[in-house]
Amino acid sequence: MRSMAALLLTLLLANTLAYASSPDVAETARLLTIVCHPTCANCTGTLATHCDTCPPGRFKNTTTGACTACNIACATCSATNQCLTCPVRRFISGTSCPPCHNTCWTCSNNQATGCLTCQTTAPVRYLTTAGAC
Repeated sequence: MRSMAALLLTLLLANTLAYASSPDVAETARLLTIVCHPTCANCTGTLATHCDTCPPGRFKNTTTGACTACNIACATCSATNQCLTCPVRRFISGTSCPPCHNTCWTCSNNQATGCLTCQTTAPVRYLTTAGAC
């Protein structure tokens, strides 16, 4: 005679398999049960190489399939040292993000007259028509 636990397990598995035979239900269950690797935004499995998309600050490495960190100077990138966008206080120059002039918060170049916005902490600075703070 089977134990009660074995019987319940058999019934549970039979119901799960019948329920999961529907493609929509099976796909939903699969998506809900996957815990992505911490470096992935979306994934098809739990390993770092199962990433579908990467979060900001990481890019999909075509060699390893993993989400690899961008250079610290990049906000987003297409490869380690190929910036697409820059964080505050840096500007895009080709595929790199050099720093703005120290008086700028955002800028178009590293010159004192390349400021787009000024720092908002003391000492508060204001943007001139010449692009200086």
